[in-house]
Amino acid sequence: MNQNERLSVLILEDDPQDAELELHELKRAGFPVAPRIVSSEADYVAALKPEVGLILSDFRLPQFDGMRALQLLKERGLDIPFILVSGAIGEEQAVAVMLQGAFAYVMKSRLVSLGPIVSRALNEAAMRREKIAAQEELRKSESRYRRLFESSSDGILILDAATGAVLDANPSFLALLGYGLDEIRGRALWELDAFKGLEAAKVDLRNLLTLPRVRHDDLPLTAKDGSRRDVEFSGNACAADGGKVIQCGVRDISERKRLQAQLFQAQKMETVGMLAGGIAHDFNNILMAIMGSCDFLRAGFTRTDPRRGDVADIEASAERAAALTRQLLLFSRKLAAQPVALDLNELIRNLQKMLRRLIGEDIELVSSLCPEPVIVRVDPGQMEQVIMNLSVNAREAMPKGGRLILKTEVLKGGAGCLPRCRPAGTPDCVSLEVTDTGCGMPPEVLAHLFEPFFTTRPVGKGTGLGLSTVYGIVSHAEGDVAARSVLGQGSTFTLCLPMAGAAPLPGTGGGETAGAAGGRETILLVEDDEPLLRINERILRERGYRVLSAHGGEDALVLLRDASNPVSLLLTDVVMPGLGGGELAQKAVQLRPDLKVAFITGYIDDRRSGELKALKGEILQKPVAPNVLALRVREILDRKSVAAGSK
Repeated sequence: MNQNERLSVLILEDDPQDAELELHELKRAGFPVAPRIVSSEADYVAALKPEVGLILSDFRLPQFDGMRALQLLKERGLDIPFILVSGAIGEEQAVAVMLQGAFAYVMKSRLVSLGPIVSRALNEAAMRREKIAAQEELRKSESRYRRLFESSSDGILILDAATGAVLDANPSFLALLGYGLDEIRGRALWELDAFKGLEAAKVDLRNLLTLPRVRHDDLPLTAKDGSRRDVEFSGNACAADGGKVIQCGVRDISERKRLQAQLFQAQKMETVGMLAGGIAHDFNNILMAIMGSCDFLRAGFTRTDPRRGDVADIEASAERAAALTRQLLLFSRKLAAQPVALDLNELIRNLQKMLRRLIGEDIELVSSLCPEPVIVRVDPGQMEQVIMNLSVNAREAMPKGGRLILKTEVLKGGAGCLPRCRPAGTPDCVSLEVTDTGCGMPPEVLAHLFEPFFTTRPVGKGTGLGLSTVYGIVSHAEGDVAARSVLGQGSTFTLCLPMAGAAPLPGTGGGETAGAAGGRETILLVEDDEPLLRINERILRERGYRVLSAHGGEDALVLLRDASNPVSLLLTDVVMPGLGGGELAQKAVQLRPDLKVAFITGYIDDRRSGELKALKGEILQKPVAPNVLALRVREILDRKSVAAGSK
């Protein structure tokens, strides 16, 4: 009790003189008091408040007694020292009052002992309050710990420090592994089925009994249902309830590992993309030079010369190599879409030879193509990639052989068309079904089929990008794709695309088609690859054009600054050392505002494609067959002149 604090004393006494004597003794013992003297039960009850620090009660009062006063105090649950002060009380009665909870009794004839007794009573009351407060704080602490223990998203295990037996486990740990507490309580941690097969880890877990801490950053546990759970495990000894226990934290890192794998895959894809871009640039230059040389060779042979067949074979091989390059760029997402109107039936027919090699001899390829042309507007290379991806998946679903069926159909008025393939003004749709007779897929796999990086193949056997690429390509073409499957009965992927309003353009492959397209204008040809520069220069010159050749952007600017060179078209590569094609075009149109610009490039992504189109420049994708190059150049020159930098 604070020295300056007054002791609130409730005195139950009907004799004022006795009450004064009691107060005198308290003051003499050094207690500053704030007294309240009552003599009736009603007044006593009214005065019973928690702030009262001491009760001094006579044993006998008119119509009231000390025993009743003590009973009323207990009924209210107040912890106030109660001292009986009596003039005459038998030993038996005194013992009874003490047994009921009175701290002490003092004879009125010996009030000199009141001070020490009160001092002892107050000290014991203070200690009781401190103990109760400590117990309450402990209860709150235990409650807080239990709430944290129960609500923690990480698994928590409490082990016996002497035996390693499980004492407790929180809901997160039990949910992670699918066990009930009764199934694991009392068993040593390393005896649990969750740790089966982890012999090295079990040795470490036993070390928990002697080492202060054990940690595993990646520990594969086995759930009750046999599935794997990758966790981060740590255990350390700590004091509890006067003894020692081992607390183990178990954090599920399966999602973290999945995201890390996605990041690694994305980084790998970015690396592949960078590599693909570099390969495509150089490889497409080589292919274009081969195609140009074939064109020159063909011109030197008569129509009946058998060597023309050899030239055609070389051209066909170059075109297949160009298709492979396009697929590599599609895989790495480095190729911008170039949609054209084409007959899907014809595209499938042209792919059949490659598909048969792709799926293997034990799988029968069946084509059920619509008798009428099915015209869609898509990027040919991307559509080939869609069909090949679906065919590869079908092959994986038929390890013992089977049938792969490609079926096309025109859905008049959009009847039966998938919901996202209903563009305004194009009521008819084209359907392509790719069906296999393989193992099929369960509903839980179908639900995630088109998600990026989702795969059911073992690690290292699949990227999880094939079907997400299919979904992206079809969506970009304003179409829709869906899958249906039954375990053991195969799968069917259905693609729906809007029916294109126009027939596909005639083939523009090798041969003499449009070979005479030419003119008399001056073309500034810019290319850093010397063989390709010479090939393209010859292609254009043989069609009547005057060609100025430059090995790079700086050389081209020198020619443009010479007013004696009346250039009608700048035909430039995009990726070149020093001054690139885009920057060259900007400077060129500043020098000659009416100059027409065309870019010829091995690969171009969507971002750079947008930048070049903003310059009002045409884009030609390498490799370009000689006659196609001639046609495109003629088309560009014949268009109405628009300043390349205008808006």
